Amino acid sequence: MQKELSFQYAKALYELANSNHQKILEQLDVINQVVRNNEDFYKFLTHPKIDDEDKKALIKETFIDFEHLIIHFLYVLIDNKRIDYLDSIVTTYRNMYYEEKNIIHCEVISATSLSNENIEKIKNALCAKFNKEILLDVKINPEHLGGLIIKHDDQVLDDSILTKMGNIREHLKNRKLR
Repeated sequence: MQKELSFQYAKALYELANSNHQKILEQLDVINQVVRNNEDFYKFLTHPKIDDEDKKALIKETFIDFEHLIIHFLYVLIDNKRIDYLDSIVTTYRNMYYEEKNIIHCEVISATSLSNENIEKIKNALCAKFNKEILLDVKINPEHLGGLIIKHDDQVLDDSILTKMGNIREHLKNRKLR
């Protein structure tokens, strides 16, 4: 149910945003980060005994320079007791925007930092594979020892040394001795 409602709210906001989607998405991301990273703020907005008008006043005060559309959208979420769906709504909105702009987001995990040249090579390879503009989120995880892991939605390309070592270990364990 949450997924369906999140889609309906995101779609309504997307349609109202006209061509201002990028700015709306940027501001939604900021709001979502504030709400997710501040437990007291989240509790205040979702607490059933706190008056909705007090919640709206806090929203208006906190996000004073934000688009009126977003502020009023947050008011609707508060009125309908759906503010706790914000994270899901933002994710759905982002997916709608990426689909319209022919963009995909990929996460690249490496054991060491990658040069700009290597990042561009990865980006170009993914662009050729998916035939879309690529947004890369590069993360460093030394535990992987070397190689790369590339994630997109539910697809994972794991070429890390750690995984290769695990595969070799499994192969050797399952091999019968002569």
